[in-house]
Amino acid sequence: MLNFDRKKAFSKILIAGSIINLVLSFILVPLYKHIGSAASVLITETFITVTMFIYLQKNGLKIIGENKNV
Repeated sequence: MLNFDRKKAFSKILIAGSIINLVLSFILVPLYKHIGSAASVLITETFITVTMFIYLQKNGLKIIGENKNV
């Protein structure tokens, strides 16, 4: 996203991911210890990846398939 000059959206997605990770960590780590920590990171990274993919697709930057903007 940084290569496509989408710095503001990139930052917002990462901040949202950070908040999600903190909330999930406070909930899952006391219950499941190291498994809860791993699950929190996995869920957060999945959220970030999917959100960035959807953002880029909606803004005409096709990651998979034909890209007419390059």
